Amino acid sequence: MSGIKIDKKIIYAIAGIILLVLLYLMFSAGSDSTVAPNVNQALNIGQAYKLESTNGGELLLVRTPGFGSREDESKDSDNVCVVPSGTPATVEQETVINYMKFVKVKPSEGDCVGKTGWTAKINVK
Repeated sequence: MSGIKIDKKIIYAIAGIILLVLLYLMFSAGSDSTVAPNVNQALNIGQAYKLESTNGGELLLVRTPGFGSREDESKDSDNVCVVPSGTPATVEQETVINYMKFVKVKPSEGDCVGKTGWTAKINVK
């Protein structure tokens, strides 16, 4: 049996086309039209913003900057209160802990009026 002879020029042409397709896919990846929230935006202390969860649910405000758990309802809990997404609040302070940005807010509507708590900066719009 004799093997099929393929011209080297054809092999190089196919390899070149595959390389061009791979390069196109590499450089066009991530060019989505959706824009991630800008956590580097400057917030004005004392200005009112809306608290909006990235998943549309409720937000947990905690006593110290960081992430809390709604499951922990003990007396020693770090939780301040839970606010619905869309609640207006005034920014009182900003801080960064382990490269994560947090803001201290004071809600102006709902059950948390008069209380202050910390949330991730990404939740402030």
